[in-house]
Amino acid sequence: MRAEVRGRGHSWRVFYANEMALGIPVPVYDRDGLLKDVVLVGAPPDKGELVEAYGECASQSEAEEYARYLGATEVTVRRTMTKEQALERARAARREA
Repeated sequence: MRAEVRGRGHSWRVFYANEMALGIPVPVYDRDGLLKDVVLVGAPPDKGELVEAYGECASQSEAEEYARYLGATEVTVRRTMTKEQALERARAARREA
């Protein structure tokens, strides 16, 4: 399972794969109506939407540790933009349009 850690400074949040989208059990019956098997259908584990975990972490390492505690085998860290960076990006996009 993959997880993503997003944040900056003392505010870090953990996002992980939506477990409900990963596997939905669908019963398989034979011609007589007897249950033969249960097949899991849904999104592949490396695709699909991410949901936010409960709570906020104070540091990047704490957030990564929490993601591993939730069962993540692959943790990606994304540093969010500062206000100045976001404004500069918006101004550059406005100039191009």
